Amino acid sequence: MNRTDLHTHTTASDGTLSPSRLVALAKKEGLSSLAVTDHDTLQGLPEALEAGKRLGIPVIPGVELSTAINGKTVHLLGLFVDPESRFLNGLLEEMRSRRQDRNRRMLKALQDAGLPVFPEDFPPSLPMLTKTHVGAVLAQKGFASSPMEAVQRYLLPGGVGYVPKSRIAPEECAAAIRKAGGAVILAHVNQISSQPEEALAAAETLLSQKTADGLETLYCQYDSFWEQETQKLAEKFRCLRSGGSDFHGDMKPGLSLGKGYGNLRIPEEFAREIQAFCRKNAG
Repeated sequence: MNRTDLHTHTTASDGTLSPSRLVALAKKEGLSSLAVTDHDTLQGLPEALEAGKRLGIPVIPGVELSTAINGKTVHLLGLFVDPESRFLNGLLEEMRSRRQDRNRRMLKALQDAGLPVFPEDFPPSLPMLTKTHVGAVLAQKGFASSPMEAVQRYLLPGGVGYVPKSRIAPEECAAAIRKAGGAVILAHVNQISSQPEEALAAAETLLSQKTADGLETLYCQYDSFWEQETQKLAEKFRCLRSGGSDFHGDMKPGLSLGKGYGNLRIPEEFAREIQAFCRKNAG
């Protein structure tokens, strides 16, 4: 079976591999295609697309946008987007501005709690400061055993460094993705809420209102319950299916590109169906 990976990250956001190194790894792993979906930015796509041409592996231009529904965080993937879209780039600029303001408040909250994390702790060349980068510094300074543990302990709701995001509405995010020629995919449904009923209800709302064109039915952290429930949603709404490892490189130890934690297999058919959907809508 030809395999793809439709959810990955590079150093353009919070991954540890450059776009070209990520594409080279996809080639090494035998993937038939690869989507690069950095958080709130398209800046890694030119390098990734060039590497794809050079290495002979199709690179799908994408992005991951953070939004919310009923107070719950929701991530929307845009797949097969035009990296030059002025409308999408304008939205991303607004999102980056909001992120920078939040980061300033996050670092101040950590400092006030006795956790010394300062702007100078991060490389000046860092394209985008994220919670993962902050977690890595906290781990390096001995406040946690890993970046992910630091994020969970200090930077999520209830943590001393938690600062809520200023969200852009799901409908606005979806409109920007579609104006860029892409498909809107609801990512990792299991992460919307710790209560499965709430997570599935939010997914139903986004699909029934046509805010999302599809959802991830295969994901690195899905168990059989989530695979079955997301597949049921895909069948109920006759929508697109997608899947991905959510690869971040060393930021997520033990997670492999295209394989997740070992048993992930995303058929290339998913990518073909999403591309056909985008072409049909463009026509």
